[in-house]
Amino acid sequence: MLTELHIENLAVVEDVTLTFGEGLNVLTGATGAGKSLILSAVNLLLGRRAPAGTIRAGADRAVVEGTFVLGRPVDSVLLPGLVDKTLRVRREIHENGRTYAFVDGKPCTLKQLQELSEQLIEPHGQNEQLQLRNSESHITYLDKRAAHGELRERYDEALESFTGAAKALSDFDQRVEMLREKQELLEHRLDELERLSIEPGEKSELQGAVRVMESAQQIAEVLGSTIDSIYDDEESAYARVSHGRGQVSRLERIGEDFRIFAEQLHGAEIGLKEVAQSMRSYLDTLEFDSERLAHVQARLATIIGLERRYQLTIDELLEAATTWKSELESIAFEDEERSALQKAHEGAAAMLRSCAMKLHSSRVRAAGEMDREMTAELEALMMPGARFRTDVTYEPDPSSELKLDGQSVRVRADGIDVVTFRVRTNPGESEGQVAEIASGGELARIALALKKVTSIGREGSVLVLDEIDSGVGGDLGEMIAAKLLAISERYQIICITHMPHIAAAARSHLVVSKRTDGGRTFADIAPVEKDERLSEVARMLGGSTGSDKRLELAREMLHNKGTKLSPGTRP
Repeated sequence: MLTELHIENLAVVEDVTLTFGEGLNVLTGATGAGKSLILSAVNLLLGRRAPAGTIRAGADRAVVEGTFVLGRPVDSVLLPGLVDKTLRVRREIHENGRTYAFVDGKPCTLKQLQELSEQLIEPHGQNEQLQLRNSESHITYLDKRAAHGELRERYDEALESFTGAAKALSDFDQRVEMLREKQELLEHRLDELERLSIEPGEKSELQGAVRVMESAQQIAEVLGSTIDSIYDDEESAYARVSHGRGQVSRLERIGEDFRIFAEQLHGAEIGLKEVAQSMRSYLDTLEFDSERLAHVQARLATIIGLERRYQLTIDELLEAATTWKSELESIAFEDEERSALQKAHEGAAAMLRSCAMKLHSSRVRAAGEMDREMTAELEALMMPGARFRTDVTYEPDPSSELKLDGQSVRVRADGIDVVTFRVRTNPGESEGQVAEIASGGELARIALALKKVTSIGREGSVLVLDEIDSGVGGDLGEMIAAKLLAISERYQIICITHMPHIAAAARSHLVVSKRTDGGRTFADIAPVEKDERLSEVARMLGGSTGSDKRLELAREMLHNKGTKLSPGTRP
């Protein structure tokens, strides 16, 4: 519930704080007094764009702040699960074009403000009449009346599964088609790699072998000379170390250090002998074979040629071959895999068809109930002989995979149904779509009746009604007021109206007026009670300000609604 609305420097409003109560609240005032500014303030709280001229001349910013008392949880990242709390929502528009939003004094993004405020406030008015002219919106009213949220959820899940299964099957068919086109190429590539029998790391081994064979003579010379110098020659390193060890060993009797030295020299002897033996073993295996070298070079050239052709290293090419094999195998097992995907697709289609039909049946039942109630409501709103009917049909679509009774039907995000409101406004006249038949005043009455019959909106939220009585004659005032009172049992209503019956029925009444002071225009908004309210309702009845008949009629209207007045009051 919106308990307070503070407006500062918004167009001709300088600084006003409005207080609202439960149930029906009305704002009235002469034409041009500035009642539409309330709607502008509400739109700012809803996060909508600030139009030109929003900031009052001479001010550096405009401020709108709403104070709400929450009676149900709201779904917001700002206030997860918050309930039973006073909440302040604030919007600032600065002269430099910047806009700021705050929730309970903490800054938030405009998107976060929109997501929160749209759960608190629902604006309705002449735009809703435009919405009724758009048949695409009719299904929303019917679904609200049907209250089949669980069926919608099941349909949404079935549609998601069906869409996923259809995509999986389509993707598989496309992939197989592409693979068939390159099947011969893949088979040729794999055949070539299999014939060559290339092993991972083979290129590095071949490169090493070529380097060794091309340097065999140099290797033999270097290793042979080294073996002589460290072991074979009489003056080799081994001989010298061995002689030294013998000399040091004679000194062991002198001290422990010499024994250690001798052991270390013995280790050096062993090391020299082992490295010499290793080199000799290597030389024994070293050979230079020109044919072998040519074979290895040719094998290496073949591998390098493959790398250049495919623009891949040989190891990357071998890895790609594994993928090619898998792709060819998928072709080999195409029938089996496609059969599984087709089965899943058919199962998803059957589930979607079942959910769609259940949703359709629910809509048809709800449409019958709503049509009877709407016809009765329109009769009560002085449309005798009027008839309201809801068409629930399918839309053929030859490309659709979903069939009902052998006919392909279009699948929509909200079901398979096309919902259209049709109306006969006068007896003896032909029936037609609401957009084609109903006048502005009739649309207002249809919108009001729909709001009552469908309980459109979120219970406990604030309905802001902008001149919902537009185009409606004064003879309907009593009826419209009664409908608004019935709706106000579920919602708090803030209604901008020109109709005295609605003003008299309200629990809270505020009057918008405009004045000029010092060359500046000001819009004032103030609550009226008792005698002031009598004066305002009398003014709304029209005619001369001092009309006793108008005054008595206003007094009677307010008295019937339980408003306390002072005896003998004159407007």
